[in-house]
Order: sequence, then C-alpha cells, then structure tokens
Amino acid sequence: MTSRLRLSAAAFRDVAAAKEWYAEKPIPGLDLRFQLELDKAFQQIEKSPAGYSVVYKDVRRTILTHAKSR
Repeated sequence: MTSRLRLSAAAFRDVAAAKEWYAEKPIPGLDLRFQLELDKAFQQIEKSPAGYSVVYKDVRRTILTHAKSR
C-alpha cells in the first residue's frame, strides 16, 4: 500500500531554497537534476516509508546523493 507524502511549509521552503542554490551553479540543468532526484526519493518514501529513518515522531529522512555535480 502506498502512503501519502506530506511536506511541511518549512520543507517546501527548504526545497525551494535548494533548487535556487542549484540553479545558481555554473552547471546547466543542475536544479532539474536535483528536482528529479527529489521526485524519485519522494516516490520511494511513499512506496516504503518504513525503509527510511524516523527522525521525529512520524518524520522520515533520506539523503539525496546523485544531484551533485559530476
């Protein structure tokens, strides 16, 4: 069964700030790569939330590793 992912307002702000940070880098499309990796992570968390670390109550965390420049 797929769970529904919910983001707090603070998380939305963090994502927007990260996308802006990546967009300012001299590597074209880095912000888009970040968004794709984030979307993939969200999909995986929705499919299997128990596979991710609980950091507070029902808040889970994952680390994106593929969006950085290559």
